[in-house]
Amino acid sequence: MKKLFILIFIILTIFSCSKNDTFITFCPSGDHDAYMTYKDRYKTNSFVKFGQYNQAGGGTMQGSISGWDVYPFKGLPDGEIRACWVNYKRDIEYERTHEYSRFVPGSDTYYYAFDPDPQIKMPKKPKNHTEYYIQISCGRLMLESKAMGKTDLTDLSYTGYPDGSKYYSAGKKDILYYLALSDGDYGSIESDGFDMTPLEKYNKVPGIAITKKQFEYVQTNDLMLDEKAPGLTKRQLAYIRARPRLETNMYK
Repeated sequence: MKKLFILIFIILTIFSCSKNDTFITFCPSGDHDAYMTYKDRYKTNSFVKFGQYNQAGGGTMQGSISGWDVYPFKGLPDGEIRACWVNYKRDIEYERTHEYSRFVPGSDTYYYAFDPDPQIKMPKKPKNHTEYYIQISCGRLMLESKAMGKTDLTDLSYTGYPDGSKYYSAGKKDILYYLALSDGDYGSIESDGFDMTPLEKYNKVPGIAITKKQFEYVQTNDLMLDEKAPGLTKRQLAYIRARPRLETNMYK
């Protein structure tokens, strides 16, 4: 009988461990420019390495969450954050009279961000926690008006919806923003989570503008911009040297 109780305890422990933190989900979004301006609408292609989670990111439309990357949970993110992204400006005038969208030639802009020792603030796990969500925004965020706090919204452009809700551009194009949430904190991450979180609660990784050739170099160098990259400026060199890699926080 004692052995039976021990066996049941082991089974329940395994079940409990497998039930919690089964997955960690990365939710990438691209640079957001409010639709009401109809000036600079972007498509963003982003690539991010986040601690031991090797690849989070991909093609994203501005302000939207597409292609969520789900990983088996392997512990909380621990290690470097590296990212590069490119913004393509969409040709709004062309889209007004054609069925297909296109990008303005020569309008693409490239960015790189690196944090060798990120201090990731993970939320406490409520009783109904099952997984973490990591929101990553390469450039400006789309935030609901209630999340804008005391910001004067009078002259800010926004994306409006039939239900009366308004979403504003918040942040800067050359910064990588990220935020960790537990699914137990919100009934629905999509509707109540990221867009309702004030900008000041996001972690920020300052980035730097790079060239197309440097972007291509980063892609072939495991998302690292180093001193071997082509055509580095003094400002870019200063950015690299100000962020030395830590042996204890590197990952492959």
